[in-house]
Amino acid sequence: MRTLYKYTPSRDEMVLAALEHRHGRYLSLLFHGLPEEGGIALDTLLDRVSNWMKTEATHGCLFHSAVAAAPNNAKLRHLLERHKADVGQRAAEAVGLPACVVEITVIMEGLTQSWALLGEQALVSAKRLGGLLR
Repeated sequence: MRTLYKYTPSRDEMVLAALEHRHGRYLSLLFHGLPEEGGIALDTLLDRVSNWMKTEATHGCLFHSAVAAAPNNAKLRHLLERHKADVGQRAAEAVGLPACVVEITVIMEGLTQSWALLGEQALVSAKRLGGLLR
């Protein structure tokens, strides 16, 4: 415990460090080795989000949960905003639709937030909506 507190002197700092680590893992999972063709890339991204939800985040987004648990923590809110903006921007660029950051963010967030209730149906609908952007 002393070693842990040496690097993260408070509970809040531990949460921030854990979320920063998770952010890096999520970006790597989504974007590493992504196909270059836009339509295939978007479907692949959505498949990867779905897999993440199955294996890593079965109860929803940890970033949103952290902010919900500490709604007045400005650092957490900033990290949530940065994480979502980064994912949306990278996704839009990766699929060749740089002008559709908001739309792609809404589709990916919709998949993330509805996964616990709808599972595979959420993925099918997200892909259908993604197809409308192309």
